[in-house]
Amino acid sequence: MNETTDPHNGDETARKYVFVGGSPRSGTSLLGRNIARLEDCTGLKNTGVFEDEGQFLQDVYPTASAYGGSSRCGFDPRMHRTENSELLSPEKVARLRATWHSYWDNTKGIFVEKTPENFLMTRFLQAAFPNSYFVVIRRHPVPTSMGGQKWTVNITSLNRMFEHWLLCYKLFEQDKKYLKQVYELKYEDYVEDPDKYHREIAAFIGTRVPEPPKEDTFRIVLQQWRPSGLRVPERAMEITSAVYSEKYFDRWSYFLTRSPFKGYYRYIARKYEPEFAKYGYSLVKGLIEDEEAVILGNKFSPLVGPIYCLVANLGALWRRSNVRTKYRLKRTLKAILPEFVLDRIRQARRRELLNNARARVSAPSEQPSKHRQRLSALRRRCISLILGDKKDNNNDGKMTTVQNANDSKLKYVFICGLHRSGTSLLGRNIARLKDCTGFTRTGVTEDEGQFLQDVYPISKAYGGAGRFGFDPRAHLTETSALLTPENALKLRQSWDRYWDTSKAIRVEKTPANLLKTRFLQAIFPNSYFIVIRRHPVSVSMANQRWKVSLTPLHNLFEHWLHCYALLEKDRKHLKHIYELSYEDYVRNPDKYHEEIAAFIGTKVPQHAMEQVTGAYNQRYFSRWSDLLQKSPFKGYHRFIAMKYESKFAKYGYSLTKGFGVVEGGLSEPGRITALDGALYCLMADAYALIVRFTTQSKGYVKRQLRERLPEPLKAKIKHVLQHASLSKKQPDAVSS
Repeated sequence: MNETTDPHNGDETARKYVFVGGSPRSGTSLLGRNIARLEDCTGLKNTGVFEDEGQFLQDVYPTASAYGGSSRCGFDPRMHRTENSELLSPEKVARLRATWHSYWDNTKGIFVEKTPENFLMTRFLQAAFPNSYFVVIRRHPVPTSMGGQKWTVNITSLNRMFEHWLLCYKLFEQDKKYLKQVYELKYEDYVEDPDKYHREIAAFIGTRVPEPPKEDTFRIVLQQWRPSGLRVPERAMEITSAVYSEKYFDRWSYFLTRSPFKGYYRYIARKYEPEFAKYGYSLVKGLIEDEEAVILGNKFSPLVGPIYCLVANLGALWRRSNVRTKYRLKRTLKAILPEFVLDRIRQARRRELLNNARARVSAPSEQPSKHRQRLSALRRRCISLILGDKKDNNNDGKMTTVQNANDSKLKYVFICGLHRSGTSLLGRNIARLKDCTGFTRTGVTEDEGQFLQDVYPISKAYGGAGRFGFDPRAHLTETSALLTPENALKLRQSWDRYWDTSKAIRVEKTPANLLKTRFLQAIFPNSYFIVIRRHPVSVSMANQRWKVSLTPLHNLFEHWLHCYALLEKDRKHLKHIYELSYEDYVRNPDKYHEEIAAFIGTKVPQHAMEQVTGAYNQRYFSRWSDLLQKSPFKGYHRFIAMKYESKFAKYGYSLTKGFGVVEGGLSEPGRITALDGALYCLMADAYALIVRFTTQSKGYVKRQLRERLPEPLKAKIKHVLQHASLSKKQPDAVSS
């Protein structure tokens, strides 16, 4: 309790209360701190709560987080409080005043409280504090909404953020006529001329702007995303800046023009443009060059836009659930684990953070800026000139190669193809050819080279099997910033440890090599690429066995086409490439072993090759035939069969022929419309998202428990689980 003397002796009529409100991330914190610096004003500070907001210092009404958080609370009618609220009783009002006065400097006459959601409860606060003044700030919806998405624990899709902005200020407009003293301003005007608005606000509440002090002192304001807090100067008035808005405008411009999801962003820009225009804001004008392309571009059907928004809402829900699951797990572990175990976990976490920081300093960035890319290219060129290396004339000098002195005697064979297309079988057999060596007994999944190096990220970093190709970063070429002499040497050394260095032909198999052919050719100039394709039905259905990265069939078909289309573009840059289909290979493996041996310059040994079989394909074909004819969801499967049939025909595959149906009969008795098909695909996406989230959450919990629980406790848990498993396997006793 603040024990300073109250010159007003508790007389409420002599006191003034200033409540600062506005949508979260609209500048309420900055404005509130500056108003509290005016003469005879006092604010809440050094309270130890988030942003020194008054809502966290009282227990009369629930905080915004009780109604969905700052980005969604306005949708809950209970958040909108008026003078008719049942919370407005004499006892609760007295308790609210006493709570906040315990933090205010009671020697002052003007008491300032800042909580963004104040502008949804202006009438309630006016009834509790009769001599009250309201200062409400507005900010452009783009930086407000994007700034709000930093709080991942209650992250919300942009379309919902825009709706929330409009709803909250609409409620405030309705309440304004009941308020005695209210002052409104825009964040953009405020940061442009803060002195003007400080003078106007000071006159509005009946005070003056103070003279600046000779020396600055500082205090710390707690913030959620800045664990160490924000260092705030205690000068007369805090300096404002418009820089924070610019970074959000640049990001929004990218979303509208170059994002893979620009259809969604253009849809919401068109939808909400007239609504925001009423408040003097635009989602398009002044933010991009080609404004008409967004405003007058291709129109969406009435249902496509809502489908975009639904998918965005599902994505936000998944992220919220993921973050909250992690928080619950942390709280549970803190509650049940002994203190000495928590200390060990904290020490391990500090070491991990330190090691990660060191790795980031020493390792090249995965996505360097254009400036860094140019510097990296210049450095490679200088090293090339110093060492006497030459550019590849067959590619017009565009390909940079990093060559070792002994590379001319060695050949490097890279096996490429999507997951589940036969790369492992093919890779093992090629490694059995004369003078060839591959990776064996390395202890990693399928002895894949991607797990034995740290130069480039593995495919799991980009979504895993069936999805990695959609990420542009997975497609590496000779222009990659990762292509440096240091990285090339590191990659060679990493793989040389597992090859038999007495052999001249070195074989490496990783499915994702399909998108790294030009990158690998630049590092290993004398390289050969063997690309295998398999029927998309078999590849896609086999990929669905991995629940942790479960993807619906239509996306797996799209991924198949996308990856092989990228290979088609890269092929013209490759010197040595050999292609085959899995179906031909299992039908006549000896023929292809001979051809591949001739391609890489070796021979096939006698009785040394692994046997192959085409039985695995048949079970996937039978299942696909059942899905097209007997499945309860055959409408979905028939739609994607019709959609992708012509695209796969270019590669010699069919989704209809040989499966008991004919292409023309798939749409009978009624034709499936594009809208029906889009809804089918959306439902399939939603189901796959739920399965992935459930599987990944279970895996995350298991990993955390394995890492953090003491060994004796883990041994007891393992013993209990083994006992339960044995009990299930034992047959029930048969009564005599």
